[in-house]
Amino acid sequence: MLVCLVALGACHSSPIVIQPIQFNHQAHIKRGLTCVFCHQSVQKAEFAGIPTLKVCATCHRGKVSASPEAEKVRDFVKQSQEIPWRRIYQAPSYVNFSHRRHVALGKLGCENCHGDVREASTPQLRPAIAISMTRCIACHDQHKVSTDCLACHH
Repeated sequence: MLVCLVALGACHSSPIVIQPIQFNHQAHIKRGLTCVFCHQSVQKAEFAGIPTLKVCATCHRGKVSASPEAEKVRDFVKQSQEIPWRRIYQAPSYVNFSHRRHVALGKLGCENCHGDVREASTPQLRPAIAISMTRCIACHDQHKVSTDCLACHH
């Protein structure tokens, strides 16, 4: 199924991903949390990191809101069971993509590749912005970064 998100300039056929909890990014941002608080390896590794139970437990040991979704998180914490989050973005195996290189060194904001996640009150069902070679090359050209094939491909 082809889906076009005209407002975001994205067309792609990524499968829908349903998360175990209807995570509300907007509510967490309003409470002062940053992307790095939950995605702790984004500035130091290739993978941004899916939040661990330990991260969620920082706030969710007790009741934090009347939301049934927050209560689901609390139940996972009570049971010491990792939340089975599902990845939405997946780079092809032949691409060397490093969040550290793009976020910490390149100073790109999360929204450059993930859309305005901070305003999302429900989880993304699929990538907000289709990741493609054309999009990556355009960004590399804009930021005057190497477009040598071996810089990103192995």
